[in-house]
Amino acid sequence: MPVYFVKKKYRVFHGTKEPESEYRPELSELIKSKFGVGPYTDKKEVRNVLVYTLEYFIEKFKATIHGELSLDFYRNILWFHEQATELAHFFPHQLVHAEMPAEYIASYRRILKMILEEAIEIDMICVEEDAVPENMMPRIEDKLNHLLFLGDMILMCTNMFAEQDMVEDVAEVITDEKGYYVFKRKHHYEAIFNHIKSDWGTHLTKAVVDDSMLADFKSALKECIGVEYDHTGNIVGALDAEFRKQFGWCPPLEWELLPKNLSHIFGYDEAICEQYYRGLTLNRSNKMDLFDLVCKPYKINRYLYRPILIWSIEGRNRAFLGKNAWAESINQLDTNAIPWGKAPEEWMENKCFADYVHSKEDDHDKWLDDAVEVKLESLDVLYDRNVTSLKARKGSHKGIDIQGVGEVDFIIVVPSMAKIFISDCKHLLGRYDMVNQKNDYNAFTKPTKKKRSYNQSLADKLEFFEKEREALEEHFKIITGNNELDFSDYTLEGIFIINSPTFYMHNSEYRIYTIAQIESVLKGEFTDPEFMVYVDGEDQEKMINVKYPYFKKPKYVLFDPYEEDIKDNEE
Repeated sequence: MPVYFVKKKYRVFHGTKEPESEYRPELSELIKSKFGVGPYTDKKEVRNVLVYTLEYFIEKFKATIHGELSLDFYRNILWFHEQATELAHFFPHQLVHAEMPAEYIASYRRILKMILEEAIEIDMICVEEDAVPENMMPRIEDKLNHLLFLGDMILMCTNMFAEQDMVEDVAEVITDEKGYYVFKRKHHYEAIFNHIKSDWGTHLTKAVVDDSMLADFKSALKECIGVEYDHTGNIVGALDAEFRKQFGWCPPLEWELLPKNLSHIFGYDEAICEQYYRGLTLNRSNKMDLFDLVCKPYKINRYLYRPILIWSIEGRNRAFLGKNAWAESINQLDTNAIPWGKAPEEWMENKCFADYVHSKEDDHDKWLDDAVEVKLESLDVLYDRNVTSLKARKGSHKGIDIQGVGEVDFIIVVPSMAKIFISDCKHLLGRYDMVNQKNDYNAFTKPTKKKRSYNQSLADKLEFFEKEREALEEHFKIITGNNELDFSDYTLEGIFIINSPTFYMHNSEYRIYTIAQIESVLKGEFTDPEFMVYVDGEDQEKMINVKYPYFKKPKYVLFDPYEEDIKDNEE
């Protein structure tokens, strides 16, 4: 049975591997025809095969959806998405069923969203001729099973493509005993990826957010756009309840009823109401192509941020939405879009609201700084925050900004470790896939025309303070009133403190710690996990001792079962 009853309340569809036999042999022959027999181990070769494979699965995904015209099918997909969204809300980053790894619900929900968005492109039929109701569920299960497999392959390709830039010698494409393609991470990487997945949930649940965001968001809607958020949600709920009497669950709505009823009942200007609801609507004119949808997850013209779907039903446009998707979208806009300067373009046309968004963009780094300071106050350390100059005797200052170094978020002195941490805080956008993780990687490692990379900025600060050790010591003597301080034997270390985990923290030039880790770091208690990974060879077993940084091409220790000698061998 592919539908599981989870947490005594939710129905979750779990795909099988049956569709693999339909696509894998065909794709294997196509890859061989285009690229040769393989294996493909060179980075450029692997990249080309990945792009070709991604395009293949996207084409199959689209074809499957465009071949299914039944409204009932898509209403069922929307129902599964509503169930999964509520499950993810109440049981975040948890193993919800023995058959489902912790990350399954995340990818499952993302693929359901992909289906619902691509459905905007088709012309659905409401009632099928000769349709037999009892035959619908097997058809839904078969189609959804195929789409989940295809979607999973699409996400695999995009994730591995992103990994190519972030990890040294990461992937290869080989063929198995049947001559079918296999995408494979090299060396010890698969084991470390699995560890990271299991570890991230502990950091995500401790990420810093601004508790005032929702209240501020509601105030901005009222002050700038002129509508009460609670009123807009009440209209959605009232119309859903009224039309459900006629159409059952997930009723089709005339989109115009949303702004008209909001205007009529609460006395708002109808044009304002239209502007508000259009900012939450996804239709054929503003949806992304599936390729862009999966390759550019940082764009907000997607169902995650626009919960009102416009589907064409027998030639008439109708609005479909679920209450859980609605709540998720508002939450995502509030916490994962607006603080980074992103909001629906319809809302940003309102200057007052645009100013509010940009003010939150300016403020959001302070949330993390405040949380870090709370931890520092409870520790036996000295620190200074938002440092732009170093104090000197007789009231003079040595400016940092004018040196081209810029502000330092925290200078943390830990006497017990004889160490000074030059610390920058980076409040990163919540990342849930490798494509988005690559944006973080780029920000840390690659400069743009307008600004330095995070790493270069920190390197400049370290260079400055190495040269100005005496001035740094004088600064702390003044702000602490302790003239006995002596930093001559202290070491300087540059670190980043982040809000939520990012992939690059496992392989970074300068250490990156989450807010959940920083206390143990400053107490000298933090240790990096080490791994002993065994890799089977044809004649010998390879053992890799993996330490931080975890994603470097390793040295192997070879074990020959017939010889006692151990020798180092670098591949």
